[in-house]
Amino acid sequence: MTDLLEKLHISAVLLAEIAILFLVLLSAWAIVHLIMYKRDSRSAASWLALIILSPLFGVVLYYLFGINRIQKKASQLKRDRFFLSWLKPELGDTEYIRKRISYALPRKMPHNILDLIRSGDAVLASPLISGNSVTVLENESAFYAMIRAIRRAKKTISLQTYIFDNDRTGRAFVYELEDAVKRGVDVRVLIDNVGAYYSKPHIGGLLRERRIPHAFFMKAMLPSNLVFYNLRSHRKIMVVDGYSAFTGGVNIREQSEAGGNTKLKDTHFMFKGPIAGEFQKIFAEDWEFTAHERLEGRGWFPKITKKGNVYARAVPGGPDRNLEKNMWVMMNAIANARKSIHIQTPYFLPDPQVISALSLAALQGIDVKILIPRKGNLKYVQWAMDGTIWRVIEKGCRVFRYDGVFDHSKIMTVDGLWSYVGSSNWDARSMRLNFEFDVECYNKDLAKELNRIFLAKVSASREMTLLESRSGSFMKRFRNNFARLFSPYL
Repeated sequence: MTDLLEKLHISAVLLAEIAILFLVLLSAWAIVHLIMYKRDSRSAASWLALIILSPLFGVVLYYLFGINRIQKKASQLKRDRFFLSWLKPELGDTEYIRKRISYALPRKMPHNILDLIRSGDAVLASPLISGNSVTVLENESAFYAMIRAIRRAKKTISLQTYIFDNDRTGRAFVYELEDAVKRGVDVRVLIDNVGAYYSKPHIGGLLRERRIPHAFFMKAMLPSNLVFYNLRSHRKIMVVDGYSAFTGGVNIREQSEAGGNTKLKDTHFMFKGPIAGEFQKIFAEDWEFTAHERLEGRGWFPKITKKGNVYARAVPGGPDRNLEKNMWVMMNAIANARKSIHIQTPYFLPDPQVISALSLAALQGIDVKILIPRKGNLKYVQWAMDGTIWRVIEKGCRVFRYDGVFDHSKIMTVDGLWSYVGSSNWDARSMRLNFEFDVECYNKDLAKELNRIFLAKVSASREMTLLESRSGSFMKRFRNNFARLFSPYL
């Protein structure tokens, strides 16, 4: 009996030593990996502290949420080549386009805006393209315009969205897409796999039933999809016949309640002109990555004539070769502003360097106005915002908070000449963790219209004071500041 107990004791000690060794090896692997591959030193330091203080818990969390598994795979897919043969030769030569377009802009354009264009040339691989028109679509007018475009489609429809709810609006889109398929239109629908489950049952069953070609970005079943929770496709893109394109903040979901009361506001944009080819390019890359099908031919990439006087450039962002490009475009715009910076966003949790750039602009006398909801749709994000906002108010930025219906719009203008629209929010999730799609536009009339909409919302809002931003009970301020510590992951 004594010998048996002694053997069991030795076996338990041996197993414990093996477990400790295994844990040490796992911790060492995680530490080496984050040191070698984490670009943000603050994020790396946070993960390092967590792994050292709690090896098992820290390693598991790092494996689930700290590793960008898609970046290498996406970078290996050489998907840029297939569409070039279908575009005009000069559109495939981005170096030529960068130089030609930059110097083709009107000379009356202020020097700071020309500098903004040149800095965009350096940051982005996509060209700045002239000859486009832009229509601003507020709230449900976006759905009406998109459905009209689907009904008029003759050859192709590309539709990419984060959320596609199985509600009245979602089903209306499905039925219109079904009619387009019956007319002989080539239809492709790409939905983020996490966004698809915002409604139950999700829309996939109806799409299959109606025989609409579709795919789910980064598809996986729980719990394995938790591994990819931070690598979502937040892009909203629709292209019809290769020349009429849509983007902005609008997901395909009901914006009003059964009684007709508005429950969500948003802003979307319809582009016509050569820039639509860039929309199609981004969709085609994502579709090939997900469905392993190349979209080729004039139906997807037609020759597009000029439709207006807006200069536009596509800004894809994501945890691949486009990492932080949307943030760099925003930073370039802030750095080159001389008169005004107007920002509307539902989530304001920018990196410290962005906060510093906005603060410096305000200290230089630039009119910096930021419009955010008084009450957001995510409590913990709202807490973190409340723990962050005082930092820009303290330096002279004016922050306005509006009551009422949650507004999901994402708009930025600079000096009444430059506009930035699309899917990106002002948070780390949009800048680093998810795939986004935005467009920068150079046009005085468009910026004027967006400023009019922005200032009308500001006039219906209340400005937040520094005292208010720092007020509240100790527990409330502690909660907000504690939530702020997790802002890189919210």
